[in-house]
Amino acid sequence: MNALLLSAGYGSRISNFVKNKPKCLIKIHKKTILDYWLNILNNKLIDKIIINTHFQSNKIIDFIKCHQLEKKIIISHEKKILGSVGTLLNNKNLLMKYGNFFVAHSDNITSFNFKNFYDFHHKQKKIHTAMTFEAKSSQDCGIFKIKNDRLKYFQKKKNIYGNIANAAVFIFNKKIFKIISNEKKKIYDISSDMIPKIIDHLNLYHNTNYFRDIGTKKNLLHARKFFKDN
Repeated sequence: MNALLLSAGYGSRISNFVKNKPKCLIKIHKKTILDYWLNILNNKLIDKIIINTHFQSNKIIDFIKCHQLEKKIIISHEKKILGSVGTLLNNKNLLMKYGNFFVAHSDNITSFNFKNFYDFHHKQKKIHTAMTFEAKSSQDCGIFKIKNDRLKYFQKKKNIYGNIANAAVFIFNKKIFKIISNEKKKIYDISSDMIPKIIDHLNLYHNTNYFRDIGTKKNLLHARKFFKDN
């Protein structure tokens, strides 16, 4: 399958602490966050890795030029940020090539076995898979809950309590594009807009390893300590 690493954001929540670089190039114990993702995706199950860019795109391009996986990586520059669903559509042909494709945000940091995730997805009857993690707080995360024997999803809503959080790491079947094209109202974001529409066709894979959204100084410092100690 091909993979997409969403990397176009401004990193505005943490911009006062880390300036003049895309969030995916922040270093966590001697390696950039993007390095960690490329290591995860450096396997025989992944053909091409698409990285979309916008903010400080030249720095990501320069980084890739010096990376050992340069020939495996395709840069997809966005003059205007398209939103995560818009980025899917912008790279539709490449993502549809193998039937299924991988998507993640490269400003989150995690560790997991890609083959285990891949094998889990292919053993399920439902055609899409979302990774989850155990959240300390539900206020800043999308939360999955079982209600009346059905899976429900709540995107960063107040007064919704739970700890099974959306890691925004996915394997989608190419049929997702039909759902997007059939929508009369434009959908912009994968987690906010698309996940509720495919919830009945979604498997959940729980990541028991490390996961952090590097959106705050606190999370960045926590990640740096964790990877230094481990």
